[in-house]
Amino acid sequence: MILNFVLPIVMKIGEYLVAPVGRQFGYLFSYERNIKHLEKQVQKLEDKRFGVQKSVEEAETKSETIAPDVARWLKTVTELNEEAKKFLEVELKANEGCLNGRCPNLKLRYSLSRKATKKTQIAEELHGEGDFSRVSYPAVAPSVGTTFAFTGGFKGFESRRLIMNGVMEALTNDSIYVIGICGMGGVGKTTMVKEVAKKVEEKKMFDKIMMVVVSQNPDLINIQGEIAKILGFELSGGNNLFARAGELGSRILTAGRILVILDDVWKRLELNDIGIPCGDHYKGCKIVMTSRSEDVCIGMEADKNFKVGILREKEAWNLFKEMAGISNDGTSHPTDLQLTQMAVAKECGGLPIAIVTIGRALRCKKKPSWDSALEQLRKSMVKNITEVGEKVFKPLKLSYNYLESDEAKKCFLFCSLYPEDFDIPIEDLVRMQLG
Repeated sequence: MILNFVLPIVMKIGEYLVAPVGRQFGYLFSYERNIKHLEKQVQKLEDKRFGVQKSVEEAETKSETIAPDVARWLKTVTELNEEAKKFLEVELKANEGCLNGRCPNLKLRYSLSRKATKKTQIAEELHGEGDFSRVSYPAVAPSVGTTFAFTGGFKGFESRRLIMNGVMEALTNDSIYVIGICGMGGVGKTTMVKEVAKKVEEKKMFDKIMMVVVSQNPDLINIQGEIAKILGFELSGGNNLFARAGELGSRILTAGRILVILDDVWKRLELNDIGIPCGDHYKGCKIVMTSRSEDVCIGMEADKNFKVGILREKEAWNLFKEMAGISNDGTSHPTDLQLTQMAVAKECGGLPIAIVTIGRALRCKKKPSWDSALEQLRKSMVKNITEVGEKVFKPLKLSYNYLESDEAKKCFLFCSLYPEDFDIPIEDLVRMQLG
């Protein structure tokens, strides 16, 4: 009777004692297997970390807010990978002789095997936690819905300052609803409207600021989606342009004072077809648009148009010197190199895009490079390239020739395969480089 009572207790105690002892011996005898398992799990975790990190980088290019749990996960994974790498590459190698010799250090083998097992368990847990439904959230500015970054590329030249002042004054005029900014490609219209948006935001002139790129072949569905995203909601009208326009217009009417910047408009757009209310019936919404053609601005019934021309000669030279890293030596007689640099600057035709592109490409270069650049600019022939000015194309071609590696040139050509103004995913560029 007593035996029947005591025996189950003894067996249970034995189970509790044998299991831990067996596990301890397992650390000792499964040393090599545990090390290999750790290496495998760390590699799997690194592969997942790479994918999550790329998604995060893509989100950051869109100025989106990274989810806190994603940021914590990446930090923890990075720390674990560093620890595991140090363990596998430093600690194990330092004790390789003790472990693989004819008289292995059993105590050390046990300790290292136990460490490897624990790190493997942590790696497996982190791998399971890395399945995120989303890594980021649309950025929401504290006072306005601006979704683009201000690059700081605007220079306060007199010729630009006068136009800027005119645009800012027009925005305060209650009788002006549509403002046009026109000029040839490369004069800096986009840079100017970004500066306008920056100043408007600083002065808190509008409740929401939104900037969308229209381009030569506008996708109205995409434009509607971009505006809705800035307003913080998703359109429910599917691909029905007019249903979406009605929904978008209703939201805009309740959003307070709105500034809509339409960049790179090539032909007349019907704002009502997009869902942008404007005019006497809704005085809270103002439009600023850029176009290469003044006729397009007139066709869009702009109340006020501003023409942006090339930079004045002194402005162009000062900008070129800054981009090319040319210092003022104070001498009244320019050297041969300076004469060549001035000639190259003149070939840019006062276009900011040409000046910046050429200046940066030749920054800190020796005289032979400047001589070659001048010759290329003067001899380049532009054929069958529609809508691209000669003064724009030549600097772009030269800057391509001055790319320092074949990989950079291949990347440039790969990007040119995408449609105009396309937001190229970083993963595509990574695959292209790896392929």
